[in-house]
Amino acid sequence: MTDLQIQYFLKVAQHLSYTAAARELFVSQPSLSKQVAALERELGVALFDRSRRSRIALTPAGRLFQQSFQKSVQNFQDTLEQVRLGQKDQALELRVGVAAGWDWGGLTAACGQALLESWPQARILWTAHTFRYLHSALADGALDVIFCPQTGLEGVDGLEVARVAQAEATVYYGEAHPLARRLEDLRGEPLYVLPPEEAPLSTDINRGYFATRLVLPEVVVLPNRESILLALSSGKGFAVFDSMMTLRRNPAYRTLGLGLPIPICGVWKARTPSPLIKPVVQWLAGALGQWEGGWEHQGSEMPTPY
Repeated sequence: MTDLQIQYFLKVAQHLSYTAAARELFVSQPSLSKQVAALERELGVALFDRSRRSRIALTPAGRLFQQSFQKSVQNFQDTLEQVRLGQKDQALELRVGVAAGWDWGGLTAACGQALLESWPQARILWTAHTFRYLHSALADGALDVIFCPQTGLEGVDGLEVARVAQAEATVYYGEAHPLARRLEDLRGEPLYVLPPEEAPLSTDINRGYFATRLVLPEVVVLPNRESILLALSSGKGFAVFDSMMTLRRNPAYRTLGLGLPIPICGVWKARTPSPLIKPVVQWLAGALGQWEGGWEHQGSEMPTPY
């Protein structure tokens, strides 16, 4: 017998109706009936009396198995809760990756402190790197959860995704730029972008946005963020990053907000077992929500250890 068969049987036994049980389980009635019939064949007894036209009823054997299965399910839930409570007293680690250059230094420290209130033995290991590395490390199991723009998740399957903040697409250009005070001043300037595998959708989104405003920049692909900043410091061209960058506090660069929202998401494998993931995601969502409303934390750029 399978857990699915037991679940379906208990739901039919609760409602004494295949139709109501199927509706609550979001499955088709034939699929439900097939699983219950398979369970009856394996047990060698009829669980339901189907002789009545208006309503089915549990047989004596059905009532006994209902009680037995209910006890088994409750015992499993009780054991699971005990294990989860016991984990709070164990040393737990959560490996978290964020985008290099994000202004999260103070925020991550506060998150770790808040987590200790509920998980005294927990430890969060933060790392900052490129989006390409973060995605690869998550897939390989080197990281448990990452935080990145939603535009970097195109074509990625088997993941849990939770929105934690909304940043703004922001134009960055060098302080030495001779003209730029508004977007139109950048007409004809090169737009420096990261390689497609680093930011799969952002280049197309930016190109379409600028085209609607007749800016039509020359797109120049550079290998990394450092090379883009070096190009900007020459006083020519511009780049588009999100508004959560430490760069926005650097006096060597200026910014223009585009009013385009960029959802920032927490991402983890659907089957990742760590109980720390959701508390961290929920805490950061609340803290970043305050930040969006104007909260100025004393942050610093996180170190990149790779």
